[in-house]
Amino acid sequence: MKCMNSVKNTSLQEFLVIIAISLCAIILASCGDDDSSTSSASYNMDVVSDVSKLPKCTKSNEGEMAWVKGETSARVCVDEKWYSTVGSDSTDTFSCSTKELKDKSGVKIICNGDSVGVVFNGKDGSDGKNGTDGKNGKDGSNGTNGQDGVGCSISKIDEQKVRVICGKDSTILFVGSESDESESSQNPVVIDSEKVAVSLNEVSGVSQKGPFLSGSRVLIREMEDGRTLTQTGNSFNGKILNDKGEFKIKARMLVSQYVMLEASGYYRNEITGENSNSELTLFAITDVNDRNTVNINLLTHLEYERVIYLVTQKKMKVQAAKKQAQKEVLALLDVDATDFSNSEDLNIAGGSDEDGALLAFSIILQGNRSVSQLSELLQKIANDMEEDGKWDNTSMRASLADWAAQKELDGKMESIRKNVTNWQLSTIVPNFEKHIHNFGTTEYGLGKCSSENEGKILQNSNKLSQTKGSFFICKSGKWTTASSIEYDTYQWAAGKDGDCKTGDVNSKNCYVYENKMWRSGNSNDCTLKLRGCTALRQDTVGLGSDKVWYKCDAKTWRVATNIEKDTATWGAGKFDGEVRAGQVNKSIYYIYEISKKTWRNATTIEKDTYDYKNNKDWAVGKNGEIKKGSVTDTIYVFDKTAWRVADDIEKNLGGCVTAIKDSVGKVGSTYYICKSEKWVAATQFEYDTYRWTAGKDGDSKYGSVNINNCYVFEDNVWRSGVSSDCSLGLSGCTASRQDIVGKGSDRVYHICDKRNWRNATTYEKDTYGWNKKEDATVRKGNVTDTFYVYENEMFRIANSREIYIKEGCTDYNEGNVNVKSDTSDYVCKQGVWQIHKNVLIDERDGLSYQTVRIGTQIWMSQDLNYADSNTTENLKGASWCGLIYGGNTRGWGYEDCDSRVYYWNAAMDVSSRYQEEMYNGENRKGVCPNGWHLPSKEEWNTLINFAGGATEALFRLKDWGVDDTYGRQSVDEYGFSAWDNEKGYYVLEDQGSPDCETTHDIYCKNIDKIQFGGTEGAYYWTSSQSGASKATVINLTYCDFDEVRLVDYEKNHVLSVRCVKDEE
Repeated sequence: MKCMNSVKNTSLQEFLVIIAISLCAIILASCGDDDSSTSSASYNMDVVSDVSKLPKCTKSNEGEMAWVKGETSARVCVDEKWYSTVGSDSTDTFSCSTKELKDKSGVKIICNGDSVGVVFNGKDGSDGKNGTDGKNGKDGSNGTNGQDGVGCSISKIDEQKVRVICGKDSTILFVGSESDESESSQNPVVIDSEKVAVSLNEVSGVSQKGPFLSGSRVLIREMEDGRTLTQTGNSFNGKILNDKGEFKIKARMLVSQYVMLEASGYYRNEITGENSNSELTLFAITDVNDRNTVNINLLTHLEYERVIYLVTQKKMKVQAAKKQAQKEVLALLDVDATDFSNSEDLNIAGGSDEDGALLAFSIILQGNRSVSQLSELLQKIANDMEEDGKWDNTSMRASLADWAAQKELDGKMESIRKNVTNWQLSTIVPNFEKHIHNFGTTEYGLGKCSSENEGKILQNSNKLSQTKGSFFICKSGKWTTASSIEYDTYQWAAGKDGDCKTGDVNSKNCYVYENKMWRSGNSNDCTLKLRGCTALRQDTVGLGSDKVWYKCDAKTWRVATNIEKDTATWGAGKFDGEVRAGQVNKSIYYIYEISKKTWRNATTIEKDTYDYKNNKDWAVGKNGEIKKGSVTDTIYVFDKTAWRVADDIEKNLGGCVTAIKDSVGKVGSTYYICKSEKWVAATQFEYDTYRWTAGKDGDSKYGSVNINNCYVFEDNVWRSGVSSDCSLGLSGCTASRQDIVGKGSDRVYHICDKRNWRNATTYEKDTYGWNKKEDATVRKGNVTDTFYVYENEMFRIANSREIYIKEGCTDYNEGNVNVKSDTSDYVCKQGVWQIHKNVLIDERDGLSYQTVRIGTQIWMSQDLNYADSNTTENLKGASWCGLIYGGNTRGWGYEDCDSRVYYWNAAMDVSSRYQEEMYNGENRKGVCPNGWHLPSKEEWNTLINFAGGATEALFRLKDWGVDDTYGRQSVDEYGFSAWDNEKGYYVLEDQGSPDCETTHDIYCKNIDKIQFGGTEGAYYWTSSQSGASKATVINLTYCDFDEVRLVDYEKNHVLSVRCVKDEE
């Protein structure tokens, strides 16, 4: 039987507590596998269900041991931590476990397969006794419970023995060996520092690529121990609390101090400053024995797989594995992590150099990648480094270096810093730029830019770099891209001003020595063999190797201008204005200006007016003299004091001088005139009238050059006229000849009007030459048959009545009566001869009518309006008011009538039976006043014939307000004034109504049976019959017939009546 040694209270730092176990079966009834054994040794060792139930480890229970169900070794309290125990050889050959007894009374301890004892559960204490009965109806207080039964305990007797007491039972265990050489001695057992139970209230930290966004997931996974790093299956969930990536997770008692953390979510991108468009997952593994703050970042993520490999495969302690993995990961970007804190302690918002390295790491690996591309890269790096700690993808390393170097050269570091600053993670942003710079330069093989290397130029030696062979220069402790002049002239010795040579690297580049240093030149400096163009050599002119002349101008050889190469060797001229031909270009001439001490291009006139034989300017000429140039064929004219270029006119006509003022000359097809000492284009007038003598007013003649142009002499000069001034044979139309009328060669009369002959109006040609006459004088025109009336000191066209009467109606004879041929009387009223009418008063009713004498007849010039049916019974029911108030509406009303319409029998004043019978009586007076009668058709014909016949009479007996298509005027010439009687005629359909027998028959209720039946015009009854029921009617209708007609109508028509005076 093996024995268990006692636990020595050695220091945790030594990690070795020798527990020599010598289990001596003193009271053990059985050490077999019988789980139901009741007779066994008892030990004072607590057994708990999981590590969270372990009692607190303090100095007071230092060395106490306990069993955790399911674990393979006991736990021992050392330095306030519960450690697992393992064999001293750090192997798993020694292991103990517990197994619950079948009756649940305790557990059996099994070490290396052998049952070494049984530990029973403590016994319950007995129940307390009941309290005494209460008095006065009150119960007594309850008795208290008895104390719990005593558990097991272990106490030391000496170095070799301990006492195990369980309740009232006890036993002694020999835990020491009698001698080191005894067979019962065991290998020492050490404390397992890789499995320490830890209880944490919370774990906090930040999750960063850039910082993870609020709501991202965080998970803590419990690990069995630091040797296997296997997960127990227990985990604790949490979330990112804000956009700074911060998190806090509560964790219970952990079986070991090692945990794995996992963060998944969106993050902030340092390059763009924006949020990622998909989620990223990062891992970390850490020891929480002495910490409760853990950060998750790219370093913890990349070292994760490598740590697990080193621990499980290379049997390294976790802390050592993490240090090695961190160093290897940071070496990816050429960062020396020797003195760095653990990766989980680094923070991109920190201020340390190692924090800057973390941020640089995050920036470089992010680059321009999407989240999926970044995840893929991280996985490839982790897989590659897992076993050997090296990243073998040198091509990708070179690509990362190229990206980092380019961003630095492009000045993008500042925008990245600004992005991180704007996140407000802290008050500072670490110096990540240094690590990015060092990574690129290290990968390019440049080494460190130290003071010893200041000014040194090296090439990018990375064969896989896209910028392989590019040059860098060490300046102020930093490698920067070397300019072409820096690497082309590296280590060149000093020269002298104007020295030049091509670059050592790029032979196409030319460099010039000036101001004690080499500077960039241009290709001409090295190829023309003229040396470099410097400030000291300004204005130097030389013939280049290409046989072209060049001039040094503003540090550049440029092609020399003609004047520069032509005057290069001349120096100053002999005198101001000296002219010479160029030394290279003999056809180019130059003139010297003494005020500027320089040669310039001579103008054409300067070189042409120079006397090269005598080396002076041309001599003074005569005014207007012309002369051909000395060099060109240009013609020059001497103008008062100097020679000038002659224009094309002067070349042919000579100079325009005072002596030939106003001379006209022709060049080509153009005429010119000498004015103000200058030839100018002559106007047509000028060359057409050149050298004409004076004429007299109104003289006209065609131009000397252009015979189509006519000119007129007026106001003592010739002026342009119009063609009619010359073509009509009337001489010119001038102001003094205004209003002269003459018959031109075209047999048309013209009048001189505003210096223009125009066709004279009829009035102008008819009245030309007439003198003043007495007012109202009528005179026939000179040319036409038009008559004119003299009025208000001028003639006007006479109207037909003035011509007829042969006297004008003017203010002069206003109111005069003129009797014409005893046929009509006219009176002058308001400028018009009007028919002189008399007045007839009807004695029967007192109504008055105007009358007019037309030829030999005297007619009423108004329609009859007689209506007294009491006196004249034949009017009863046979006449109606004929007044019209507009349109076709009949205005009925006896008092307001201006005229009436009648049946034929009423007009004849005969019985109504003669409406249907022939009337043979001699009475023709009819309804007319005394001394007047109803005219017969013969009497109407007399009137019509006097008025010029049926057609003319239509326009002379009535004013229709229009002229006919033949131009005849309707003027009511004789004052007959025929009237539109109702604009038609009417038929009475029911003439027998007794209601129409009243005096005021116009109100007859059947009056609406008078129907409109005619057309526009005047209709009058005659006394002539054309049958029993018909009578002749005078019809003056303009629209239908254009003439006066005599027609036969039924007697039952109602028409107007005009009376004619009885013959005396």
